[in-house]
Amino acid sequence: MNIIGIVVACENEIITILKSKFKLISMLDEKPYKTFLYEIENKKVYVSLSGIGETSSSACTQFLITKYNVNLIFNYGACGSLRKDLNLTNVVFISKLIDVGFDTSALDNCKKHTHIELGFDDPIMKINESFINYAKNNFPSIEQVICASNNIFIDDEKEKENINKEYDASICEMEASGIYLTCLKNNVDCFFIKSVSDTVSGGKEEYEKFATLAADEALNILANFIKNY
Repeated sequence: MNIIGIVVACENEIITILKSKFKLISMLDEKPYKTFLYEIENKKVYVSLSGIGETSSSACTQFLITKYNVNLIFNYGACGSLRKDLNLTNVVFISKLIDVGFDTSALDNCKKHTHIELGFDDPIMKINESFINYAKNNFPSIEQVICASNNIFIDDEKEKENINKEYDASICEMEASGIYLTCLKNNVDCFFIKSVSDTVSGGKEEYEKFATLAADEALNILANFIKNY
């Protein structure tokens, strides 16, 4: 039986679940992470507020795994679009990701952004195929994309365009690689549902305006995912 955990980066994303129709069973320890136990689609789900960035999301993921024996992690929330045809509040699934903030190529004589210490020989890291197939069959209208995960908020249009060209990535965000790598080390599955909060030409102002709305759209899809998976 899966024990589900959800890692949420920031207040303007977690507020969508705090105001949702889902049943709050209890509020758990606030240190080191504010955590809530919810009933979502008749399943008990631990929801933790990690803080922004790969380091925070990684530590929070390990916290859920260690303290609550979670064996399935979801992450939903806002992301930046790297394509002009991917618009505000469009929801996507991450099928592949690249940790673009990581690079030991000069030291290890490997491709850039490749975690050779974990057995990868390529920067592309793939999500569990069972999730991908389930998503294809049950949510065929939702695009599966490559994500460029980085510990930096990308606010510049030219930089977004360059990331898209270099990695064929459709979105950028700041938590996925931290969650993914921690789950991998713990033999725990993870899946990511993101919604666009800022377009290629948008940045901080769009994000601040649309982050909560984008997270709400992602949460709606996540709830359906949990119900039927």
